[in-house]
Amino acid sequence: MDWIYLWLINRCRAVWHTPVTAQGKLGYPASKTWWLISLALLSLIITGCSRFDAADKALIEHHNRLARLLNSDSKIDVDSLPASLAVPSVSSTKTILESPTYDLSDLWQYRSCGLMDMVGERNSSLGKVMTASQQLIYETRLLATLNRCLSAELAQEQINWLTSVAEMKQKQLAARWNNLMWSEPTLRKLQSVPAQRTLPRPFRQQTAITLAALASLKLETLNQSAVLDQSFEQMLSEVRGSQYLGQLTQDGRIALHIINETNALLDRVLPQVTCIDNKASSQAKQLKGYLLGYYGSEVQPSVSNLMRELEAVSPAINQLFPSPPKGSAIGLLKSGEASLRAELLSAIAEHRLHWQTMFDRCGLSLQS
Repeated sequence: MDWIYLWLINRCRAVWHTPVTAQGKLGYPASKTWWLISLALLSLIITGCSRFDAADKALIEHHNRLARLLNSDSKIDVDSLPASLAVPSVSSTKTILESPTYDLSDLWQYRSCGLMDMVGERNSSLGKVMTASQQLIYETRLLATLNRCLSAELAQEQINWLTSVAEMKQKQLAARWNNLMWSEPTLRKLQSVPAQRTLPRPFRQQTAITLAALASLKLETLNQSAVLDQSFEQMLSEVRGSQYLGQLTQDGRIALHIINETNALLDRVLPQVTCIDNKASSQAKQLKGYLLGYYGSEVQPSVSNLMRELEAVSPAINQLFPSPPKGSAIGLLKSGEASLRAELLSAIAEHRLHWQTMFDRCGLSLQS
């Protein structure tokens, strides 16, 4: 990689210094174009070789600046940052559901309420290869059809059979939702981590809207107050290409790792900052200036945005993923004591405590 880097620099330099002809043009017709192409390639190489993402920059820089101010050689080892979490396999999250058996002669008596047509649709060549989203749409339509059949004048034996099928389908609906959330390709991609994590996190608003709408629809279908149609698949397509949840989780995990490393640094070195008779030393004043400067303008806003986004997605995540695999990205996004947000809040509180202890010892205040 180094030789490509040096070659591109030399090539750009050579093109930049290409002589101009008497007509005021570059000596080589393609020189300007080649220079622009070389510069673009050089930019891509420099970006691609970055040791950390923009999402981590403020916190890593925070640690390194503090280490310098505290005369410590501590640095964040980027190779030790948490690796991305894999999305759980479909097979490990899928619930196998029982299907009722239908006798054609039994179904014939329900042709007027549409049940025979519904069963025929599922047994057709297209019905046998339905996607998870298409199956969920079908199941809500089937439930609506069963309830419509039950509203007709029927013999008690017919009512009993229809009721048993409807109750089975209703109980399975939550599992159908679960299978969808873990198997639908767009929703699986939503949980994966992008190759380059950028700020602001892409698809933030659209993902929040779609997750909230899905959570609401899930409740309505479980309460039998909504029947899904093809607009449901259109809703899923709104977040196609999004990896928002994956990046949000990875950003939070790395932020937690770096904050914990910085807390360990402060725990070791901050007590060594001398303050006599409750009067701040020059080092203590420098640290205060740093907190009001880089920390206040770069680090705090970055962490605050992360915490707000983690809080914003948790209600929909709780509703859509009731029992995610332990240690999965989705599991960390759920609210609760073991959530990523809870761990971050604890680490941030410890960070503040270190500073407050020093400020109290040195007679300092951020307001003064």
